[in-house]
Amino acid sequence: MESAGIDFFGQRKRKHFSILCSEGIKSQSTAGGTFLNSTYRFDASRGNLTYRKDNRRNKQENFTYDNLNRLKTYGGIVMDYDPKGNITKKGDVGTFRYQTPYKPYALSGADIGTNKAIPPREQSVRYTSFERPAVISENGYEASFIYNASGDRQKMTVKKGGKPLYTRYYLGGRYEMDVMGNSQKHRLYIGGDAYTAPAVYMNTGNGWALYYICRDYLGNMTHLVNRNGTVVQELSYDAWGRLRNPETHAVYLPDNETELLLGRGYTGHEHLPMFGLINMNARLYDPVLGRFLSPDPYVQMPDFSQNFNRYSYCLNNPLVYVDQDGEIAWFVPIIVGAIMNVAIQGMSGNINSAGDFFLAAGIGSLAGAAGGFAGQAVAGSLGMASSLGGAVAKGALVGASGGFAGGFVGGAGNAWVRGARFEHGLQVGLVSGAYGALGGALIGGISGGIQYQRQFSVFQKGCVELSVNGGDPVPATDQFLSDAQKVWYKDAPMGNVKTFTVENVPEKHLIGSYEGLITNNAPGKTVPISVNGILNGRSNVYFNKNLAFSSAKQLFFTMGHEFVHVSQFGELAGEAQQILFKTGFSELLEFHAYSYQHSLGGAHLNSFTPDVTRRLAEKFPIYFHSLSFTNFGWTSSASFIYPF
Repeated sequence: MESAGIDFFGQRKRKHFSILCSEGIKSQSTAGGTFLNSTYRFDASRGNLTYRKDNRRNKQENFTYDNLNRLKTYGGIVMDYDPKGNITKKGDVGTFRYQTPYKPYALSGADIGTNKAIPPREQSVRYTSFERPAVISENGYEASFIYNASGDRQKMTVKKGGKPLYTRYYLGGRYEMDVMGNSQKHRLYIGGDAYTAPAVYMNTGNGWALYYICRDYLGNMTHLVNRNGTVVQELSYDAWGRLRNPETHAVYLPDNETELLLGRGYTGHEHLPMFGLINMNARLYDPVLGRFLSPDPYVQMPDFSQNFNRYSYCLNNPLVYVDQDGEIAWFVPIIVGAIMNVAIQGMSGNINSAGDFFLAAGIGSLAGAAGGFAGQAVAGSLGMASSLGGAVAKGALVGASGGFAGGFVGGAGNAWVRGARFEHGLQVGLVSGAYGALGGALIGGISGGIQYQRQFSVFQKGCVELSVNGGDPVPATDQFLSDAQKVWYKDAPMGNVKTFTVENVPEKHLIGSYEGLITNNAPGKTVPISVNGILNGRSNVYFNKNLAFSSAKQLFFTMGHEFVHVSQFGELAGEAQQILFKTGFSELLEFHAYSYQHSLGGAHLNSFTPDVTRRLAEKFPIYFHSLSFTNFGWTSSASFIYPF
């Protein structure tokens, strides 16, 4: 197959790919030639990857698993485990010991012989009171971290011999800035965050340039491609995430890893090569040991014995799970099943309508889930089909209408399956031109299905408690407004709200020429409070009874949008009120509020273009981060696509 057209960024593109249903996309190429040609095969019964092959270099890796679904062999390397899930042997490193009294999961030593995978030097890690890494020290290097109130990384300072090397700022998950003396490097991720974005704008001191990010089905960054279709960096990883030479598959020894142009690689996470670690946000992961350095605060599946080892990485199956935040492992076969079923049914001539497409995606995701969780009853999964169908269909519609997929010069990715995160990862390279809407629908549908149970517990459960239906009008009263807030946004910053009303909106905020809710056809409005021209961090929130209460769904989205503004004005406490009138500042506030509303799958999809995003990030680099909804803890319980 071949497709051609103009991508999201206005770049002319042409892709060629061939498909074998049981193995995925076989090859992809641009006008500059084929840069990726891979084959993946998955075990249909459990969802495990059985082999992957780089066809361009004729290099194949085979994988086997034990009866607990743990990775047993990879590329000829043998793994052994004890009954508790501790790795006792890792063929490319050595044997591990666990002999500390009363700490059965703590690694106490390793016998590595002449193996150089672990350098003979001490590494020290200090932690914060909320169990995030605070300071890492090794071999004269020191990295220190600062976090926000939600525990998100905001700043990292790296020193060597006590002298600063660079400081890295993390701005809202989409913008990163490195400061090295008088020079700076900037990275603005487009169409997603660092884990999902299909493209990135970079400025290393010579102006901004656009690059496309290729990811595999785990979300590993594999290729960085410039706007001309030229590969500027190729990355490869072994099963546990060790960086290796893409040509030979020889892993890099300590202190010899290739420099990562984005600073990120394995499943999109940040590498710390001076320490041999990968920063997975909540915890540090050692790909040589195949373990976390600290225990997971959560036991995900208490009915599965291996999950009680809270140091293990992804249940010792790094080819079927990914850990996005250092706390929760995500299940990849759901994605694989959905994609492969759509492919098989489509090529069999069984997809003749949108309904057939959504059904194939939903059934495929169920099959993937049932296959991977071998101990679960298939009937239990199929029992979800009727409710899941609504989530898949709505998610697909949202994905199709908002599909960013088209923007990617060279067909990235290495098989049918893409991306560790669901909304954008699969879109990378899979779609172009007319495929954009189809790919967007697929991603949205899968995401909608996966999130369904979580969605139900937030919005639908609230509707049940409020005795309303999601699509029906609701009472436009302050009492209902208060009740709805307590069930839908119980963690919202009500302490920063002075007035929260629909019944007592001041006239100027209702019908005023410039400020009125009715005048501007706005469902809600948040007004910051100032004292002597200084913002005090509190706000008044007003609602339009004619619009916000037209349905429970509309009120839900309006509340979320306005609470973002409440949090933003809370962050601006102490600032002169005049800042609100700076050119572009109100646009910045709305950018983040609508971004949150878009993340909920609301009626207003974010229409800000990449150019607007970049302009706002450049003009207000600090506020672009600090006023983002991703910094507000109360938003963390929101799901990305609701089944409406």
